[in-house]
Amino acid sequence: MIEFAIKHIPLITYQTSGDTYFIKKVNDCLFFSVIDIAGHGTRKCFFNAKRLKNIVENGIEILDFEKIFLEINKELTGNGAVVLIGKINTKTAKYEYSCIGNISVKKVDNKGYIEVLKTQEGIVGIYLPMKIKKEKGILKNKEYLLFHTDGIKSNISLSKYFVYNKKLDNILDMIIKKERNIDDALGLLMRYELE
Repeated sequence: MIEFAIKHIPLITYQTSGDTYFIKKVNDCLFFSVIDIAGHGTRKCFFNAKRLKNIVENGIEILDFEKIFLEINKELTGNGAVVLIGKINTKTAKYEYSCIGNISVKKVDNKGYIEVLKTQEGIVGIYLPMKIKKEKGILKNKEYLLFHTDGIKSNISLSKYFVYNKKLDNILDMIIKKERNIDDALGLLMRYELE
């Protein structure tokens, strides 16, 4: 079983935040996306984020991440965003994702050991890599996946937040409160538990 929690704290207001997410369960798959539009504090950021969220939402079930990235790139030409799109099987915990830009992707084991996972350089709308890479893996029992925007520091020691906490909302709350940058902050945390 996959549990998840999402926490989004804007720099100014939700109506001017450039960070957004999408999450949807279809059968045994949980589809997800984390998006960070360049800039914050303006309604334009919010509306760009909303447009991109709609593109992901309308295209996610086709499972062609590259096609979704190309559509987002076309929509954003001249503006920029970092984008992560992924899915995880809720029964087997097999996951795959594509990430362009500085969204942090971390896998945390049940002892708090952190593995930083791969992302691709680029900025969707400005510089999209020629080939969109898809990363794959599998979670073991009680392991976590953490995806977050640059509103949360990327070079932190997260283990202290995972060792003593079991509630995903509490873990995310503490991470954002203690490790937040001066920016919109969004985190998506998943945990696999054997049924």
